[in-house]
Amino acid sequence: MQDGCPRAAEHSHGQFSYKFQRLREQLRTAVTTGEFSGRMPGERELGRRFGANAKTINKALCDLASEGLVVRHIGRGTYVIERESTAGVASTGRFRAIVDSGAAESSVTVNLLDDIRATLAGVGRLLECTPMPTLGARQTLLGTWPVAWRRETGGVFLVPNEPLENQTGRLDEASMSELLRRQMPMVIVGALSGGMKSCAVAPDYSDAGFRLCEHLAQAGCDEVVVAMSAETREAQIVAAGAAAAAKRYNIVCKTAIGGLPTNGHSHTSDQPRGVICVGPTMLHRAVADASIRRKSMEGSVLLAAMLAPGDDLAKTVGVPYYEVSRKTISDWAARIMLDAKPGQRPVEVIIPGAVRVPEISSGCRDELHCDAAGMAEIAH
Repeated sequence: MQDGCPRAAEHSHGQFSYKFQRLREQLRTAVTTGEFSGRMPGERELGRRFGANAKTINKALCDLASEGLVVRHIGRGTYVIERESTAGVASTGRFRAIVDSGAAESSVTVNLLDDIRATLAGVGRLLECTPMPTLGARQTLLGTWPVAWRRETGGVFLVPNEPLENQTGRLDEASMSELLRRQMPMVIVGALSGGMKSCAVAPDYSDAGFRLCEHLAQAGCDEVVVAMSAETREAQIVAAGAAAAAKRYNIVCKTAIGGLPTNGHSHTSDQPRGVICVGPTMLHRAVADASIRRKSMEGSVLLAAMLAPGDDLAKTVGVPYYEVSRKTISDWAARIMLDAKPGQRPVEVIIPGAVRVPEISSGCRDELHCDAAGMAEIAH
């Protein structure tokens, strides 16, 4: 398995804004290549070697520690966590992915599971998919499984369906408590763990909101509206990130829940308004809305989108979007599962991405916008 880079997937060192980020990636390279192993050099030696002060070194090491790449002991130093050992791997060799029945055949979900399956297969492990309806508050997960499944399953991947839009595919607390009681490894993929903490790998939703709002502000927008179909935790974090960027760039940031900023939202400025569509449903509605489509063609409305990793809708319709590597998420999910040990503290890995602006011709954009109504029907 390739080592993932939770805070800087697919970026070169020179693209990071802060020195501690560039140092963090240098240290990561030194660890993954074997230059550093066991006890790392002290901070003074690292400072001399990399030309950095103590504060910069400390921030870089804290990031690596939060990812689980190193462990820091006060007074004893920093140690590289060895990952060659398979002591924490479940003896069964078989894992199970729980997905919502409605998303079991979604291309985004299928591709994500295929990535995890391929990674596990590389170390001789199997992954089986179990589509399940949304569980009721009193129905525990393991109580619905055949006995053979419970005996053979060494860990569970939970894959919520569209966490930016709804709660389907998430387990109730009784099910999660039962998994924890049995000390069965559990990793949530693509979403945050919520109130009951468990291992999770998710996009950096806060950074997504910030970067998309920043992109729109730099494009000349004096107001940004974050449009979401539901107030899920992930969608709210996107909105909070956008609000932080709006404050930095001294522009207005609003939230629209279940609707789009059309005639019901006044905007009298000559500068364009930005709209961040959170999830595919809002993006479908935006490109199907005649008013927004007309204003988008005129340049008075600029669209951007935050979608699930691997969802190509924004790229297809030519809307700037926040891209997170699906492969990085799947690799980290498999890595956490393989390294799981009974009683360990939950690990939540946050994967950052970057704003992408698709290249699409104006003629193609016109054609896609004209077909937007049909796309909206597919969404429903």
